[in-house]
Amino acid sequence: MSKNLVKFFSYVAKENVEGLRALFGRRNLLYENAVLQGYELCIQTPKDLSGIVPANSPLKMSPQEIIRKNFGEAYELYTIRTNPDKTVPGKIWYINQEEFEYLREWEMIDYNMSEDIIAKAKTEDGDLITVRTYGLVKNPEKITKIIESSYIREEMLTKEKLARKRQVRLDYIARKKTEQSI
Repeated sequence: MSKNLVKFFSYVAKENVEGLRALFGRRNLLYENAVLQGYELCIQTPKDLSGIVPANSPLKMSPQEIIRKNFGEAYELYTIRTNPDKTVPGKIWYINQEEFEYLREWEMIDYNMSEDIIAKAKTEDGDLITVRTYGLVKNPEKITKIIESSYIREEMLTKEKLARKRQVRLDYIARKKTEQSI
């Protein structure tokens, strides 16, 4: 496999192929079911997020402000945190580095919405794979509640979400081109 390959673990129960097709801008996606080892699934609401604007934030807004402005006070964000006695089901997506950067942008990692994590996931065949994902590392107590993998939060309409994911990719590409030309 290519050195450029990223094995990304998605723990969002309703994450669908169409959403990632929109974000990546391509139709062929390779993925498999897996279980993340040593983590538990949680929900954050805006009150749990940082009110500090990170120096590298392209929007010059705090994570708390971004979510409140775009989704409201009651919006729920999935996240994970370490718990050696728990596992989280999901999918391993086999993507390239650029697509991984689109995911990081969608999840607002550089805005301090959450943090990069390297972990182990077990496939249905029993293989233990090193994966990249995101969640809480420095402040694992910043949650509203712990949830089961069957928990389904209220979602925005699919058409709106797909359009938003496409736009995140396009905005990211435009911003990177501008940064390179400066």
